Amino acid sequence: MKALALLTAGMMMILACRPVRAGLIEDSEIQVGFEIFHHHYRESHFMQLYGPQVGLYGSFTYLAFHPLRLELQVAGAGGDITYDGAQVYFIPDYGFISIPVKDDVGNSIFHFRPLVGWTFENISIGDLVGIKIIPFSGLAYRYLINRLDELAGGYKREQSYYYLPLGVEASIPWPYDKRFRLGARTELDILLHGKHTTGPPDPQTFTQSSGWGFQFAPGARYDLTKELAVTAELYFRYWKIATSTESGGYVEPRNATSEYGVKLGVAF
Repeated sequence: MKALALLTAGMMMILACRPVRAGLIEDSEIQVGFEIFHHHYRESHFMQLYGPQVGLYGSFTYLAFHPLRLELQVAGAGGDITYDGAQVYFIPDYGFISIPVKDDVGNSIFHFRPLVGWTFENISIGDLVGIKIIPFSGLAYRYLINRLDELAGGYKREQSYYYLPLGVEASIPWPYDKRFRLGARTELDILLHGKHTTGPPDPQTFTQSSGWGFQFAPGARYDLTKELAVTAELYFRYWKIATSTESGGYVEPRNATSEYGVKLGVAF
């Protein structure tokens, strides 16, 4: 519920805080759309979770302090994914046994990303003109809910990542039609603090402070008018998180997450 409230509040901020004059929005831009991606979480030699996720995203970009750019990004996605692992049981006079388990469980992922960038534009490299480059950073939050409690003997998992994005975005107009721009964004994400909570029935909280992520996203934009554009983006995201602190004799093992998908939206 708190993640849904966070996403709703972010979308309301995006849609409500733009200055408007004479029906036109000035010095700012809103982008909204939908995304679909494949999510793959894995713990070495133990279990993996994989499957499609579908959701919505939005961003509000404030440009009045040009070349300084302020941006707020929010996104939320979910859907059933496949758990592929095992249940471990202890049988007296026999010991531990492991029974393979493969079934679908619910999964949701939310993002909240306030960013600050600096715009370098009208750059020329040889015959390429009108290049725009924007380095950016900020403080970002990622929240995941995984419903392993839908399995017999399972439990609910929640992950929270606070991280530092360090990225650069670049774009260039198509030589034959200046309304069409091609671009790409690349980003290194440094984990600042992570928390992993499991349960009930046996609630445990683990701290994760070592990890990193990477994102790469080529995309395109076409300006239909001065106030309306359509956008498309392919992307790949990756996280690698180290073993957590101990809680109740357990640890959250090192893990990796990869996601690849597509975004389609409108900007106005």
